[in-house]
Amino acid sequence: MATQIVQNRAGAVRPTSPLPMAAVQAMHRIEYALAAPQRELAAKVGAALGFRGTCQAREDLGETATRHIVWSQVELNDVFERVGGTVTSRQVERSTSDGSSTWTAIELILTVNLPDIGPVQVSTDLEVESEVYPTDLPVVRAALDGTLAAAPEDVRKAAARYKANAGRYDELMAKPAASLSAAEYYELSSAQQNLAENAGILADAGMFFLVKAV
Repeated sequence: MATQIVQNRAGAVRPTSPLPMAAVQAMHRIEYALAAPQRELAAKVGAALGFRGTCQAREDLGETATRHIVWSQVELNDVFERVGGTVTSRQVERSTSDGSSTWTAIELILTVNLPDIGPVQVSTDLEVESEVYPTDLPVVRAALDGTLAAAPEDVRKAAARYKANAGRYDELMAKPAASLSAAEYYELSSAQQNLAENAGILADAGMFFLVKAV
């Protein structure tokens, strides 16, 4: 049985007598009726995005009728290829429910304007590359490219320099050390130094993930 809650003039809250079951059931019916528009909107959004089955917001995860979370980049890519949209990415801090463990994640956010609904967001955290969770997907490339394109000029230049030096560094490191010429040794050292410098610029901007995510 539910309990009535009253507040005295001092602001203290104290329970009184239990509510009759009929009153509790009536309250539940009112709450359910008030939530009907959101349930209908969530179902409409789910159908437009191509979700299977019922689509109701999981409020404990921060979802709403127009903001949904999918399991991984694979599912997000499926939505992206069905309905298109704009994809961005950002670095976020995650934690367990009790706060005992924290970690850094890369969140991918797909925003799409649905007819007769408006803007809707679908997001997920980027999983590490594996057979189950590939990262070479259109939605991942679009997210990282879109975020980089909107970044300040110094960040864009640092990312370009990092990628160029990383390619040359990997190429030289793949060669037997004995086969490297003096010029190649110098080039390898220079590439390593440039990687460190540009990694620092990206890290200070919170965007190092743009070059290391995939």
